[in-house]
Amino acid sequence: MSRSQRPQLAIQMPEIRNAATGLALASVVISVAWWVLFQNGIVTLYLVPAMVVGQWALWQPVTWLLASIGAMQVLFNALILWSIGGSIERSWGRTRFLRFVLGVTFVSG
Repeated sequence: MSRSQRPQLAIQMPEIRNAATGLALASVVISVAWWVLFQNGIVTLYLVPAMVVGQWALWQPVTWLLASIGAMQVLFNALILWSIGGSIERSWGRTRFLRFVLGVTFVSG
């Protein structure tokens, strides 16, 4: 097999085909960002109502659901969002699934 006939290896991110996969990836990214930012004393992504009102930390009502502390918690949160969330999203549809996730986030916070 000549060099020109070899298949080229291309590494690229898989497509995010549904909202559950996007939420799972967001959970990992936000958790890593939270850990880095918190370790450096810059910002917290967890919900602290006094900070939301007093310091205008308006991202906290959205990011607190996806931020996790430990590596195993991040792994299992992403796995559950991806597997169970994907099944729910297929049966309910993307819009209803996202409304449910955002509704649960705001009601429980």
